[in-house]
Amino acid sequence: MLMAVGQENYPFYWEFLNVNIDVQENGDMLVSETHKYVFTQPHTQERSRYIPLDKVDNIKDVAVFENNQKIPAKIEVENHQLWIKWQHQLNPPEAHTFVLKYRVIGGLQVSEDEARVYWKAIFSGRNAPIQNAKVVVRFPEVLSGKITEYTSYGILTQIRQINPYTFQFIGQKPVLPGQEIEVFVAFPRNLLNVSTPNFQPVSFLNSPKTDSFSDVFEDIKVVIFIIFGFIFSLLVLIMFIKWCKQVSRRPNRSRSTKSTPNRSRNTGGYSGGSQSTSSTVDSSSSANYNSSANSSSSANYNSSSSDCSSSSGYSSGGDCGGSISNVGDCGGGGGGAY
Repeated sequence: MLMAVGQENYPFYWEFLNVNIDVQENGDMLVSETHKYVFTQPHTQERSRYIPLDKVDNIKDVAVFENNQKIPAKIEVENHQLWIKWQHQLNPPEAHTFVLKYRVIGGLQVSEDEARVYWKAIFSGRNAPIQNAKVVVRFPEVLSGKITEYTSYGILTQIRQINPYTFQFIGQKPVLPGQEIEVFVAFPRNLLNVSTPNFQPVSFLNSPKTDSFSDVFEDIKVVIFIIFGFIFSLLVLIMFIKWCKQVSRRPNRSRSTKSTPNRSRNTGGYSGGSQSTSSTVDSSSSANYNSSANSSSSANYNSSSSDCSSSSGYSSGGDCGGSISNVGDCGGGGGGAY
């Protein structure tokens, strides 16, 4: 079904996209992307891949291969994005497999005690689906058994720990245009020679342990203002109630008038149902609220995805970085390909 959609709306699709990320001891990431394009209709002979540069210090050593042979590629920066463009012969229907390799410098997110691979390995900027997606993140052996957390965001993935320093993320369904897989792996910073990236502010990912005195004082002032406001409102209400009682107790000084005989036997007030009002409250509006309605998104999460004690499981999916405090936007990488 998805393959038919890809053929109908775009002249090719990805049979698979495999991404390997090798983290070096200095914090660089050697990335290898293997793209298998399946062309079903005539199309341009130029392929392209772009990577945003806002979450990295630099990307270098870019190369494109086909059939284990390096082919010419044009590398340029446009709108703070690195563009990789190359050409090839095309006679559809046929398939082509290209391997893109590059080095990411300053791509880890670093805090005082922790460093993190936070990378959109399977990018969303596409017009065609990816039938099969896999991401492998490999660390130096010095981090064997030292990984503190690993998960992924985006579409549902199966996560498996291949060995104490290698982790695999496999998409459980085709990755449609606009969807992505973002991997997240955290480890102690002091085990590698990792420096803080230039793009990252000094306070980025560093949560203050205690609030400053000025912040605490501001919070206290807000609380005091709320308390005094409540007390003032309560006093005004009490005074109003007392005034109403005093008014109701004042004697009626108007001249008394002769009572007229009641010419009607019905002295019970208004007769008939047209003047009465119903005390029944329509609860249909409140029936629209259901405490479980807002939890549909959380139903896609599986606690095993972030449980580092297990070697396999399924990722939470959903938005990126939802469980990480003070991270801000999603990680680096991403972009697209055509």
